[in-house]
Amino acid sequence: DDGTGEPWEGVPPGVMVVGGLHITGTPIEVDIETYRLQIGGLVDTPLSLTYDDVLAMESRREHMELECPGVFVDTGHWTGVNLMDLLGAAGVKEGATTVEFVAVDRNYTVRASLEDIRNGMFLVAYEFEDRPFPVYHGFPFRICAKDKPGYMWVKWLGFINLVS
Repeated sequence: DDGTGEPWEGVPPGVMVVGGLHITGTPIEVDIETYRLQIGGLVDTPLSLTYDDVLAMESRREHMELECPGVFVDTGHWTGVNLMDLLGAAGVKEGATTVEFVAVDRNYTVRASLEDIRNGMFLVAYEFEDRPFPVYHGFPFRICAKDKPGYMWVKWLGFINLVS
């Protein structure tokens, strides 16, 4: 992106790059005043966090590569809260083996093993290259999953559920 919103040279036709990231999916408008990131399921303390609650937590800035295999690769610095910090605040119950990431409209769900999350780098991200996400890149939050394929990087994150 040259700052005008025009795609980079070499980007496949119909794929737009804005702000250094490819646009994929149908944007979901989120009312930030009523939005809550819900963390539930097999947890000791279910959480209902506002956007500001998450932004007030300790953040990390990580260099990661988002790859949609065979389509594109976006590389840069992502800022957000370490998913393990959020899960720690909720308290993971014995028997939890899987984490579900669900978009706010509940039309997209991805699962990851709790073991992968404990051993990897997963962020609940809100910035790319030090700029907050616009709606078409997943505002308010998206999962960033280092070394995992792009389908794992759930945008417009609304729910994190621990299940067995």
